[in-house]
Amino acid sequence: MKKIRFILIAFFITSFAFAQLPTIGLKAHFKFNYNLIDSSGNNVLITNAPGTTHGGDRANKVNSSLYFTGTNSYATINNLFDYKQKTVSLWLRPSTNTNTQMLVVADRSSLVNGLFYLSLIENTTGQMRFATGNVSDTIQLGSDVWNHLVVTLDTMKYKIYVNGALKKSGVKTANITSASGINGTVLGSDRIASGSFYRGNMDDFRVYNRVLNNSEISQLAAENGVPFDTTIVTSYDTIRTNIIDTTYSIIYDTVITNIIDTNFVSVADTLFIKAQISNIVNPIFADIKVYPNPTSSDIFVEVNDLALLQGSTFKLIAMNGATVYNGNFTQLKSTISLSSLMGYGTYQLLILNAQQQVVSNKKIVLVK
Repeated sequence: MKKIRFILIAFFITSFAFAQLPTIGLKAHFKFNYNLIDSSGNNVLITNAPGTTHGGDRANKVNSSLYFTGTNSYATINNLFDYKQKTVSLWLRPSTNTNTQMLVVADRSSLVNGLFYLSLIENTTGQMRFATGNVSDTIQLGSDVWNHLVVTLDTMKYKIYVNGALKKSGVKTANITSASGINGTVLGSDRIASGSFYRGNMDDFRVYNRVLNNSEISQLAAENGVPFDTTIVTSYDTIRTNIIDTTYSIIYDTVITNIIDTNFVSVADTLFIKAQISNIVNPIFADIKVYPNPTSSDIFVEVNDLALLQGSTFKLIAMNGATVYNGNFTQLKSTISLSSLMGYGTYQLLILNAQQQVVSNKKIVLVK
């Protein structure tokens, strides 16, 4: 035995512990990360978002919140979220206001459980009013800083949380509504999306059809916009080896993984859509093929039976909520030239029946 060598092996392991945020009962979740897509899987739609842009979020990630300019900017959602029990959760970064600014409004005569609205009070610094049914309450938010806001409704009881802490609670005795509100929820404006425009950022707008408990609300309040924690573990393993000659080996095994922001989009080369175009009592389904997906230029929409789709339409929705293409099922195969219509990214393909109800919502990816 001529020499004794030591081999040092260093392993650098980066692990990511994802926060377990509540998902049971989640009916809508708008992350506002470069787009206006609902990530809950329930295909809730932002049908219009004029004047809004994407801004930085609470972790300073670009294009990861929705910014309202305070002038004719708002977003409309095609759902009133009229639940007897519900939780509304969102992040806000309001600017100093000199007029009333509406944050979230659902107010229409068809509501069974009464109106719901959140607004910033005029000539205040971050003071917010909440109203449901026949009661209202006020709380204080920070101005020009991020605030996490949660409102829970349990039949007639309500609770308001700011940054995970319970601030107010109360009881309503009647479910008052208005006949003039739009058939949906408005973000950043009044119930008819015509005034009281909000100026500031909004992020991670969630609605649940149940009351979240204190622990779940704390989890949402702790969500900082970075979906992981990074832990670096260094382990050393020393091996004593008998070497016969002077030859020796030094082994370095290093694995370093950095994940900044990952969005997973599941796509296939061809989308096979079975759209229910009639009512539930006598369901009729139409087979629709859309390909290729992803695409760098054109997509083709192919059907087998035009008679089944008479009066039905399809449309493409861009990441900012704008409709960039409308089409009718007038031929067995339609061609849409995407590259001449929009920029690269993910889009929604909506199939609508003759009553203009959305019966299918799929993702289309346009790549370079």
